[in-house]
Amino acid sequence: MEPLLVALWPLVFFMSALPECTCTASEFRLPGDYLLGGLFNIHHTSGPIVHDKPVAIDCSSQIIEPGLYRMFQVMRFAVEQINNSSALLPGVSLGYDIYDHCSQVQNYPAILNLISSGGSVRPHWEADNYTSKVIGVIGPFQSADVLATAPLFTMNLIPVVSYGAASSVFSVKEKFPSFLRTVLSNKEIIHVVLRIIQLFNWQWVVFLSSDDPYGKDGLELFQRNIMNSDICLAYTAQLRHNTDYLKMFKEIESHGASVIVVFAVKMRALDVVHSAIKFNFSRKVWIAVDTWALDKHLPKEKGVENIGTVLGISEMMVPIPGFEEFIKSKGQNSGASDRENGFCNQECKCPSVLAELKKSNFMLLNESIEFDQNGDTKYASLSIVFWNKESVYDCISCKETEWSTDGSTSCSPRSVEFVPLTDPVSVLILMATFFLVGLALAIAALLAVNYDSPVVKSAGGPMCFLILGCLSLCSVSIFFYFDIPTTAHCVLRLLPFILFFTVCLACFVVRSFQIICIFKMTTKFPKFHSWWMKYNGQWLVITVALATQVFLFIIGYATRLPKPYNETSWYPDKIILGCDLGNFRVFSISVLLLGSLGFFCFTFSYMGKDLPKNYNEAKAITFCLLLLILTWIIFSTEYAVYKGKYIQTLNAMAVLSSLYCILLWYFLPKCYIIIFQPQKNTPQYFQGLIQSYTKNISK
Repeated sequence: MEPLLVALWPLVFFMSALPECTCTASEFRLPGDYLLGGLFNIHHTSGPIVHDKPVAIDCSSQIIEPGLYRMFQVMRFAVEQINNSSALLPGVSLGYDIYDHCSQVQNYPAILNLISSGGSVRPHWEADNYTSKVIGVIGPFQSADVLATAPLFTMNLIPVVSYGAASSVFSVKEKFPSFLRTVLSNKEIIHVVLRIIQLFNWQWVVFLSSDDPYGKDGLELFQRNIMNSDICLAYTAQLRHNTDYLKMFKEIESHGASVIVVFAVKMRALDVVHSAIKFNFSRKVWIAVDTWALDKHLPKEKGVENIGTVLGISEMMVPIPGFEEFIKSKGQNSGASDRENGFCNQECKCPSVLAELKKSNFMLLNESIEFDQNGDTKYASLSIVFWNKESVYDCISCKETEWSTDGSTSCSPRSVEFVPLTDPVSVLILMATFFLVGLALAIAALLAVNYDSPVVKSAGGPMCFLILGCLSLCSVSIFFYFDIPTTAHCVLRLLPFILFFTVCLACFVVRSFQIICIFKMTTKFPKFHSWWMKYNGQWLVITVALATQVFLFIIGYATRLPKPYNETSWYPDKIILGCDLGNFRVFSISVLLLGSLGFFCFTFSYMGKDLPKNYNEAKAITFCLLLLILTWIIFSTEYAVYKGKYIQTLNAMAVLSSLYCILLWYFLPKCYIIIFQPQKNTPQYFQGLIQSYTKNISK
C-alpha cells in the first residue's frame, strides 16, 4: 500500500489556492478545488467476457479483489489526511473521482469522463484554453491496464502516476511522456532474480510468464540479460486462463529443471501454485516476484509445503499510521452508484502539473520520494522472503532480551529469572550458613579451652583454628549466589571459597603427611623428619599453596573479571541470570590446584589406613575427602542435566555441603572425645598407641 500513498503525495506539492465551490461527496467521489482521478481494479474478470453488442462492463458483478479495494481506500485516506493538514494545502481542498477499473477494454466511459472538459475531449494543441477535468490520475495497477488507458491521458500530458505497473516500456518517454510510477520497473526486478540465480549457481531454469504485457516484458528482459551468462533457459510458457498445467508440468519434468521463475500477474501465479499442489508437482525451487510473493493465503494452502522452496522478491511493506482506524470509521459500503453530482471546474494546466511532479523530492514514511528522468522511482527497498508451511516471512532477528514463537510477526520480552534472597530455599541455605559459622566458633572455643590436650594437638594444634577460620571465611561466598548478580557478586562467589578452601586442603595435606611421618617416616627417614621439623615444613607448604592461588587470582582478575551473564540458550522465552568465570584458563588452573591438593591429601591419608585401630586421624581425613568428591560429582551431574534458575542455588548448596563435610566429620569426633570420652584424651593413652604400633612395625 505504500507505493499508492507515494503515488498520491507528490501531487500536493505544486498546488495553490483557487476559488472554492461545493459539491456532494460519496465514497467514490469527493468535491474539491482540485480533482484527482483514480482507477482501481476493485473487481477483476477471471477470463474473457463476450457480449452480443458493445456495452460497458458491470464491475460490481465481477470478483472482488480485497487487496486492491484496500488500495482504493488508501487513496481516500491520503486525500483526507491532506485536507486535514494545515501545512500541506492551507485554504485549498483536494477532491477525487474514482472508478472501478475491472477490464482493460470495457471501462472506457470512465476514462473518457476523466479526460473530458465540458462534455468534450480535445487534444491540448487544438485549444489553448483547454483544461481537463482532473489534474492527474492515480493508477491503474496492472501494466496491461496502463497500456490501454495511458495514451488517452498522455496526449494532453495529464500525469498518470501508477502504484503497480512495472513494465519497462513505460520508461520510454517518447511513448509515455506523462507517466510516472512509485514501484520498481521490471528491469530492476529481473536484475534481482538473476542475482538470486547466480548466487546459488543455478544454470538450468524455467521461466513462466503471464500472457500479458507485464509477463511478456519480464520474459524479454530475462532472455536479454542471460545472453552473456551461464544461465540457460530450459523451458518457457505463457500462462493463460485455460492453460493445461498438467501438460506443462510434464514438459518441465522432461527437461529436468528444478528452478522455476513465475513472472506473472497474481491471478495466473495463484493458478500455477494451486495446480502444482493438485498434481503433486513437488521438490522445486520457485522464485516469486512481487505480484504474488506476499500473498497471505497461498502459503497456508494445504499441501503447499510439498511443492518445494519458495523464494519471494518484494518491496518492503511499510505500515501507514492511522489507516486501519480510517477503515473502521468509514465502513466498507461502496458508494459506486452515487454519481449524479458534478465536480468543480479548475484552471490548471496539466503540463505544469507534470513538470512539478518530476521535481518531487521529499520524505514519506521514512522513504525518499524522487523520480528519475524516465519517471521511475529512484529509491525502493527490496526484501527476499521465504515461505514455510504456515506463512511467508521477511525474517528479522529478535534482540537477545526478546523471543518469538514460530511464525510470529513480533518479538516479545523474555522473562528474567533469578533466585531472590527471600526465596524459601535461599532462606534455608543462609540459615544453615549462619549455623555453620556459629558451630565453627563453638568448636574453636572448645578446642581453645582444651588446647593442651592430646586430642587438640593430634588434630593439628594451632592449625585447627586456621582451618576453622578458613571454613567460616569460605561461607562468605554462599551469600552471593542469590539475588540479581553484579560484578561484585560474581567475584565474591569464587574468591573467598577457592582461596580459603585451598588453605583448608593444604592443611589436610600437611596433617596427612605428618601422620605418616610420625608413624612411618620417623624411624625410616629420620633426617628428613628432622629437616621438616626444623624448617616448619607444614607452614611452608600452606604458604606456597596460598601464594600460588593468590597469584592466579591476580592474573585472572587483571585480564578479565567475572561478570554477570545472561543465559539465553536454555529456554527460548527466559533469561537465566548468572555469572561467567572470568578468565577461564586461569580459573581452570585454580581448580586444578585444588584438585591436586585433594589428590595428595587422599594419597597420604590412605597410606595411613593400617595405623592403630583407635587412632582415626587419617581415616577421618579420608572420609571427609570421599564426601567432598561425592558432593561435587552430584553437583556436576545436576549442572549437566538441570537447566534453570536454581542451578545457582545448587552451587551454593555444594559449597555449603563441602564446608559441613570438614566441620562435621573431622572436628565433631574430636569434640565428642573431649566431652564424652576424656579417658582417651590423655598423654598416656596416645603414647601407648604409638609405642604399640612402633613395636609391631619394627618386628
